[in-house]
Amino acid sequence: MAFLTELEADPSAIVLALGPLPRDDERRLLDELSSDVLSEGMAEAILSASDGVPLYLREFIRSLRDVGSGEPAHRGVPPTLDRLILARLDHLPVAVRETVTALSVFGRTADLGVARSSVLADDSGPSFDELVREGLIETVGSTCSFSHVLVQEVAYSTLLRDRRKELHRRVAEAIEASPGERQDATLAYHWERAGMWEQAIGYHVAAADAAEAVSGLVEALSHVDAAVRLSTEIDAGLDVLALILRRATLQSHLGNAAAAREDAEHVLAGARGRRDRRLEMEALEELGSILAGAVDYRAATPLFDEALHLAEVSGDQMRLVRCHARLSITWTNRLRFDRGLDHAERARAIAADDQGSALEIVALDALKQVELQIGDLASAEDHEHQVLDFAEQRGDLWSAQVCELELGLIATLRGRWEEARRHLERGSELNAEVRDHGNMPVHLAARAWLDRLQGQYGTSLDLAMRAWDAAREQGHAEWTAWSGMFLGSLLLDLGADEEASPILQQGAWAAERSGSDLHGVRCWAKLGQSRLGCEDVAGARDALQRVDDVLHRMVLPHDRTNVFVWDAWVGAALIRAALGDEIRSAPELKMLVELWERDGLREAVAEGHLALARLAGHAGDREAAERAAQAASAEAGAAGLPGTEWRTHAFLSALPDADPSHAIAARSIVGALTSSLSDHRLAAVLNETLERDLGGST
Repeated sequence: MAFLTELEADPSAIVLALGPLPRDDERRLLDELSSDVLSEGMAEAILSASDGVPLYLREFIRSLRDVGSGEPAHRGVPPTLDRLILARLDHLPVAVRETVTALSVFGRTADLGVARSSVLADDSGPSFDELVREGLIETVGSTCSFSHVLVQEVAYSTLLRDRRKELHRRVAEAIEASPGERQDATLAYHWERAGMWEQAIGYHVAAADAAEAVSGLVEALSHVDAAVRLSTEIDAGLDVLALILRRATLQSHLGNAAAAREDAEHVLAGARGRRDRRLEMEALEELGSILAGAVDYRAATPLFDEALHLAEVSGDQMRLVRCHARLSITWTNRLRFDRGLDHAERARAIAADDQGSALEIVALDALKQVELQIGDLASAEDHEHQVLDFAEQRGDLWSAQVCELELGLIATLRGRWEEARRHLERGSELNAEVRDHGNMPVHLAARAWLDRLQGQYGTSLDLAMRAWDAAREQGHAEWTAWSGMFLGSLLLDLGADEEASPILQQGAWAAERSGSDLHGVRCWAKLGQSRLGCEDVAGARDALQRVDDVLHRMVLPHDRTNVFVWDAWVGAALIRAALGDEIRSAPELKMLVELWERDGLREAVAEGHLALARLAGHAGDREAAERAAQAASAEAGAAGLPGTEWRTHAFLSALPDADPSHAIAARSIVGALTSSLSDHRLAAVLNETLERDLGGST
């Protein structure tokens, strides 16, 4: 059942709900299975008990054959399927029953060689053949399988405890003695069921190592969890706190921040209690990583600082690199790029002295994130590929998903759409493969952004809604802000200001809770715009103040800008102009557009020019407005940004003595955009927005 639950939680899984077999089909199946004619009463009794389950019918008819082929009018119909199977097993000869119960300790499928050398009697051949004839066992090559998992489970349930332990012990010893690859997970299972917990713990840890090596995080977690559970029962000579910290890391990578935090805090307290400075340092780093983003970057920073101090005292080069890298990522997300860059460069310098490729990758992982955000996209892209190559060589799919995502973001910023789609879709595939549900919203939202830019509003809306729902369901504050910002942006594009406002408000609050200024400033800027659309001037003014507060705290290297908050600058400029302060906005925005042009940020350049056109229009400078709008139109057309392009044509169509072709072009583009929407109400809203922006142009 646990495996089924994991599958159902996997967003890439397709779950088919199978209902009971219809009564007419049941009756036909019953007639086909039964060699004798059943009375109507008996048939109805069987069908009522089967509840639409074909397996019930098959097993019941076989049970009738076990006791003779006559009409069993005197027999009651077993009320449950497991009792029916049990009744059938009870009618088997003793030797046959002992064979089937012995095989049941293997699970659904057994290796015949191991079974014969461990649990099957020397004279079990005839009994085994009888099980095959009865349809309880099926053979394929050197293995045999129970005809149904319920048959195995019922057979297993009949074993007495001591007999069950003895059989599992024999199987474990036989597997250990057999040649070939060691089966750690299977051995862990058998030794645990045999009650030999010390042996089971060792194999659980080994199985976790093997699973984690191929990014099987769910499997690794189950084995570590079992090792922790068994270790608390005996003195196994293992460091249980270290195992619990490993469990915390796996929980975090799988998106269960609450459980991960609980484990890490437990280990931190235990490490301090026994004055284990190394484990304390590791727990501080892990707890900080768990809190960053999912809970609060501000709470993570002092933990990393404390871990860094312990690493400096101990001279642990690896931990020094890791702590500097963690602090770099944390400060970067708090928009203190000076500190982010400083910690990343320190991490890289220490890694270079250590001359270890793995440590250099840790440093580059942090450095590339700073480079990405400050617009050094060429360096970021180069370092992304280095980290990705290293991750793929090691089979580290979890890290590979992040690299694919970030390469997709770089390609999206630069308008390389097909490349962006390839990276983003690959990132989503890897995310699903490692079952990292915690980071699923960031992948979905990034793909929603790409589809919105390319005018695929229907798929963009679906992806953005899935990201929004998943982030809130998981309680991940940073990704709630991230997904809310992208969903709100799309709704603003459609002109659905009233729907966008509450989503952007929730995103802004989530960003404040998590200390994620990067996403918060964007949510506040878009919220201010949506409030203006709803004629909430006071609310827009409050949002603008919050945007300004964040932008004033941001510290960038000289001649650099943050590539992701361009829309916050644009939004703030437009809100300020609407509130009567366009004079201050235009010069700053012109300087920023020049930087965006230098860095090749296609959407930012097009939207920046359109914003400059609107500012010039507010100031009454028609010539400057038209010039900026033409620049926006050229960039949007060349980059393939239909949303920006139609708004630019609509703006130009509303200027005095405008060319009628602009209104025609705007309507044509919007027609294509609305055709991608299955939500006809939102399509109508977009058409209304178009007509309003055209200002009556024909």
